[in-house]
Amino acid sequence: MTQPRIGIIGLGRMGRAMAVRLASSGFEVAGWSRSGVPEDFPETAFAASGIPDLAETSDIIILALLDDAAVDAMVRALESLDLSGKLIVDTSTVSPLTLRSHQSAIELKGGRLLDAPISGGPETLLTGKAGFYIGGNEDDYRRLLPVVEMLSDRIHHVGALGHGAASKLINNMMLSGLWESLKEALQLGGRAGLSREKMIEVLSGSPAASPAMKGRLPVVLGETSHVGFPVSGVVKDISVVRDYALHLDVPIPAMKAALASFETAEKAGFADADLATMVKLALDEASASDLARPVAVSHRKPHITILYCTQCNWLLRAGWMAQELLQTFGDSLGEVGLIPGTGGAFEIRLDGALLWERKRDGGFPGPKELKQRVRDVIDPERDLGHLDRQAAKMGAENPV
Repeated sequence: MTQPRIGIIGLGRMGRAMAVRLASSGFEVAGWSRSGVPEDFPETAFAASGIPDLAETSDIIILALLDDAAVDAMVRALESLDLSGKLIVDTSTVSPLTLRSHQSAIELKGGRLLDAPISGGPETLLTGKAGFYIGGNEDDYRRLLPVVEMLSDRIHHVGALGHGAASKLINNMMLSGLWESLKEALQLGGRAGLSREKMIEVLSGSPAASPAMKGRLPVVLGETSHVGFPVSGVVKDISVVRDYALHLDVPIPAMKAALASFETAEKAGFADADLATMVKLALDEASASDLARPVAVSHRKPHITILYCTQCNWLLRAGWMAQELLQTFGDSLGEVGLIPGTGGAFEIRLDGALLWERKRDGGFPGPKELKQRVRDVIDPERDLGHLDRQAAKMGAENPV
C-alpha cells in the first residue's frame, strides 16, 4: 500500500517534531507556516509556497496551530480549495466546537475532518511516545492510523468529531488540577512549619506522585530552567477549558483557581518559563515565609519588622535577613515580621525605631552590619564572635 503524502500547516515546536519524525520514517512530507519554514526543517521534506501548494501535494493535511483563531483561519483557507480525497487532521488544543463548525463546508469541497490533539511535547513525538485523542469517522481514523502509529504508542479513537478535543481538555484539567493542588499543598505545609526538603520528600514518595510531577521536580526545585511546556501555553489551554465549560454550563472551580495561579505567574514575568515554575514560585514563597515566622516568646522582648517592596521582588531578600536575625538572636527577640510595601521601600525597625533605611543608608545591609546594629540596641555587651573580631581586625588594618 502506498504511503500517504503528508502536509503540515504550522511549523512550531510540535509541527516541526512531527515533520522530522515522519520524514525520517519514510513519509513524503511538505510543510508551510505563516512565519516561514524554520532552519531545522528536515532536508528531505518539501517547503510549500502556500496553502494551495501544500494541499495539492498532500493526501493528509495536519494542522499544528496555537489556538482556535489560527485553526479557524487555516481551515477557512482550505475551504476555498478543491479538497477531493483530502483528510484534514487538527492536532491543536482547541475547543471541540471549532472544527465542528467547519465540517459541512469541508465535506462540500470533498474533504474529511478528524480532530486528533496530542498529549505530550516535541520530545515524545520525536520518540514515537506521544498520546493522540482522535475524534471522527471510523474509516477516516483507519486511514490516519499508519501515520499516527509513527508518532504515538497511546492512540485513542474516542468518538465523533470534536470528542478528540474534548478528551484533550479533560486530560488537561487533570494535569492543571495536579499543579494547583501541589501549589496549595506546599503553601499549607510551609505555613504549618514543614521544611522545603520534607515537603518534597513526602509528596514525591506518596501515591499522588504522578510521573508528570516527578518529571518536573527539577524545575520546582530550581535545578533546571528547561522548558517542556510554557506557563503561557497552560494559560491558553485552561482558558479553552473555561470557555467550553461555560458553553456547557459546567462549574469548574478548581480550574478557575488553577487559571488564576498560572495567570499570576505569567504576569510576574514567567510566561515563557516551564509550567512547573508556577509551583516553584509557591515553594519559594513558602520557604521564605517559614524562615521569617515570628518566634513565639514573650511580647516584652524586642520586635523587629522588615518592610519590603513587593513590586521589586524583595521578599526573598527580606526573608533571608529575617533568617539571619533569628539564627543569631532567636531567644532574645519577640518577633521578626515581614511587611509588604511598594515604591522601593526597604526599612528595618526595632520596636518602631528605624534601624536601617535603604535610601538613607545607601543600599541593603549585610548580615554583619545588620546584626551589629541590632546587638548594639538590644544587648550591647553581647559578643558576636567572629563578626566582632572581623570588624576589629579591619579597624586595626585601616586606622583613622
